[in-house]
Amino acid sequence: MDCLVSNLDLIPTIVDSLGLLHTRQNQEIMSELEGDSLLQPLSCDRVIRGTSFNAVRQQPQTGFGIARGDLRFVFSTLEGLQVFDLSVDPKQKQNILGSLPLKERQFFEDIIEQTPYFSDMLQHERSTR
Repeated sequence: MDCLVSNLDLIPTIVDSLGLLHTRQNQEIMSELEGDSLLQPLSCDRVIRGTSFNAVRQQPQTGFGIARGDLRFVFSTLEGLQVFDLSVDPKQKQNILGSLPLKERQFFEDIIEQTPYFSDMLQHERSTR
């Protein structure tokens, strides 16, 4: 089964591959990181969060995304809120935000609320429209 992975998984995977998880101190340090070792079984219902700062590109938009299973909840200052179901729309062309079940929408909204950068960005965008 394919599971979502993140760049946050790189450090835990490298540390695991080097066999450095055997000391208590290293285990404590690793427990502070959000990622997981890709050498260990992953939970396929994990949630991946990402941001776009555009620090390198000359585009004025910023945003964030939340992935869980086949669902992608995406926000950009250019296009607003969007949700895509990659199982039926792998190219992310059909925004299903309006038809998203309340339970799923609440799940994503809770993550946004728990992630200050996401909630601040969304609140700022709503206040400037």
